[in-house]
Amino acid sequence: MRIFRVRKVVEGMLVVTYPCEHRGLRCLADLEVLLGAVVQGLRPGWVLMSAVGRLAVSIVVLGVVAQLPGCSPATQAPEKMPIPVSPAPAAKVELPEEFDGPVDFPKLPPGAGPIDEDAPREFTTTKSGLKYRILRKGEGKRPTVLNKVEAHYRGWMMNGTEFDSSYKRGKPSTFKLNGVVEGWREGLPYCAEGGMIELVIPSRMGYGSRGQGPIPPNSTLRFIVELKKVM
Repeated sequence: MRIFRVRKVVEGMLVVTYPCEHRGLRCLADLEVLLGAVVQGLRPGWVLMSAVGRLAVSIVVLGVVAQLPGCSPATQAPEKMPIPVSPAPAAKVELPEEFDGPVDFPKLPPGAGPIDEDAPREFTTTKSGLKYRILRKGEGKRPTVLNKVEAHYRGWMMNGTEFDSSYKRGKPSTFKLNGVVEGWREGLPYCAEGGMIELVIPSRMGYGSRGQGPIPPNSTLRFIVELKKVM
């Protein structure tokens, strides 16, 4: 009975001090074997030992078990704190005040058609933040996001840097409207076939915080688009 009690005390110390695999069962099994062997070898003296002596022997056994594979001293785990999630960079609203009033028409690239004499100098702003104005009225049908379109276009950033132009490639581009940036998907349906539209696209409706090629993250984009054909 005394051996059992001492064993339980040491087991408790082991579980607290050395949290091992499988809730410490491997270490306890090793303890069982080693402590049993020690008691068997010291049985004559064990019976006569004081409780303090038996505990001292058991602690030595504990030290041996602690060196076995699977046992490691317990360290107080630091309190887990929520990992801060860095928010995505907010889309910068880069629409200068000049877009809130009359704005000069953009310089047209070689090969572009004319701007209507009565084309508005002010932009219309949609609920999404997209700005557009019709530079030339078209007579044909308007596209939906389900249509494929053929269009000539030029794109540039707020600092005037051009990043793409079908005019420079010498031919219009053909693409599905549901495969382009959100600003185009919303803006192009305002333009009828044969017309020209100018778009000012907030970054979140363009390439957002990712950017794309020569377009830096959080860039507001400007386009002129001539809608040649709706298919």
